[in-house]
Amino acid sequence: MTQKRYRSKTFTDYTHPLSEIVTGMCDNGIAVTGLQEFDHDISGGFGSLDHSGFPLSMIIQGRKAERETAIQNEN
Repeated sequence: MTQKRYRSKTFTDYTHPLSEIVTGMCDNGIAVTGLQEFDHDISGGFGSLDHSGFPLSMIIQGRKAERETAIQNEN
């Protein structure tokens, strides 16, 4: 933006809608077993936005369906 060169940290951002993530899990036989929202950044990269009134980080947990696991083990 400023046309000046400066050192910066490498930043990787994976922005996917939560619906896309959950749908992808379900389509692959993974049942959602937990979802936790945080109003602070758990990655350590955006501390200035902590407690701004919206979720900054989420942890979603899932478990592969037993039937799917059994089929994979047969192959």
